[in-house]
Amino acid sequence: MLWSKQFYHYDVRTWLEGDPAGPKLLRSAGTAATRIGRHLYNEDIISMPDKWEYPWYAAWDLAFHCIPLALVDPDFAKDQLILLLREWYMHPNGQLPAYECLW
Repeated sequence: MLWSKQFYHYDVRTWLEGDPAGPKLLRSAGTAATRIGRHLYNEDIISMPDKWEYPWYAAWDLAFHCIPLALVDPDFAKDQLILLLREWYMHPNGQLPAYECLW
């Protein structure tokens, strides 16, 4: 986990608006993004166990991954947990991000 940190950049609002010169967003993509919420804007490095197997992040998994990570780098582990509780990750209703809402 120390060597598989991954950069995630999700800007749902920009994605939904799309390129003015390009084609309109498919209705199904808009529906998926509506579940995520227009508020989601992530631009951070997140620790992942395997970049290939985990192309997304999930708060539940990351919380458990931070337990062994804290033995080696407690500050980074704490920062990872706090990161997911920031307003640009959480839904306005308090829901934390999970893999099922990032597809």
